[in-house]
Amino acid sequence: MLDSGGGTGEHTIHLAALGYDVRGVDSSEHAIEQARTNATGRNVAARFEVADALRLGEEPTYDTVIDSALFHIFDLPDRDRYVRSLYRACRPAALVHVLALSDTGPGFGPPDRRRGGPPRLARPDPPDLTEPFGYDRPGAFSVTRYSDVLAVM
Repeated sequence: MLDSGGGTGEHTIHLAALGYDVRGVDSSEHAIEQARTNATGRNVAARFEVADALRLGEEPTYDTVIDSALFHIFDLPDRDRYVRSLYRACRPAALVHVLALSDTGPGFGPPDRRRGGPPRLARPDPPDLTEPFGYDRPGAFSVTRYSDVLAVM
């Protein structure tokens, strides 16, 4: 399992404590150092490393990926690069769980025009993670909509 953009390791630590084989990655060396400290403080053997989410590797390694608020920080070209990176890192039929706080551009929603916020990047349709750019492994992504998750809770 991969925790992409895992920051200080909360999800990685939780999943490792439950017995999952999980690797937490983040581009911030400081965040990874803090994640290791957090895991040690909780007496959990969790794996962390500094890595670029846009370059997760060329070999399909993961059956499950979690992204808790990384996707939405990327601009549109990097979102495409990130999805391609995830695709390459995932085995066929892998599950990719994404919590994105914005689907139209970097950030957390519409700008606050009263404070001179920057305009949001927009595109007619949000990226479709179910159509992984014409690659030859159909079904590499299984996308669960948030409303579907709520329906089973």
